[in-house]
Amino acid sequence: MRNHTRRDGMSGEMIFDTSNGQVTRSEPDSLADRYSLGTFGDAAKVTAVRATTVAGENETFRIPCISGRTPSYALRVATDQKQQWLVVSGLTGVFEKVDDEQKVANIFAGLASHDAR
Repeated sequence: MRNHTRRDGMSGEMIFDTSNGQVTRSEPDSLADRYSLGTFGDAAKVTAVRATTVAGENETFRIPCISGRTPSYALRVATDQKQQWLVVSGLTGVFEKVDDEQKVANIFAGLASHDAR
């Protein structure tokens, strides 16, 4: 999605539905309505989403992508054996795997305090 919106100068959003593991992409600036990015299925599910503007579980979350940029966000991915966060840098799109929930909370607390300046 980042490359698509950057290349075409468009905006869109990634939509994470934690109730059913569905991930879709929406592009309001184009003729295309929504494209499914897939489901996480039984093996892994996104169970929570965090960003400086959204946080929660068992809901639908929208992460905007404008000209290839998103805010930083994190996805908690769970399997039967493990639960792990994927923290995505909004500037670069690079992600880091984080096992510690407190570390994720600290990252977003730091981002929120930086945004408040």
